[in-house]
Amino acid sequence: MDQIEEIVSQAQIAVAFFCNPTTATYTLVDFPLPSDIAEVMGESGSVFIGVAALVNGLPRTSMLFELPEAATAVLADGFARRVHAKAAEISRQASANWLDALFRLEDPRQN
Repeated sequence: MDQIEEIVSQAQIAVAFFCNPTTATYTLVDFPLPSDIAEVMGESGSVFIGVAALVNGLPRTSMLFELPEAATAVLADGFARRVHAKAAEISRQASANWLDALFRLEDPRQN
């Protein structure tokens, strides 16, 4: 198992980074990757460049090559936003579950 596979297999949240070298545009795709990802990215001229993940709450990355500092900052910001959105989604669901459980409690005043 290589480093990328190891990180992704241990991750709670993971994204793949793709780059179109002609346009210098980057794309983040959540794992598990769609089955047609190679075709879709190939059509757009993008190539796989690495992954970022949270493993036991700690950030981990593995890149195929070193990126310019500006690109690293953009990818880090994109990953942080993805993690924030996922955490907010989990929090909303946990709150809804808690409120649902609270609502289902028997009201002792009705006895």
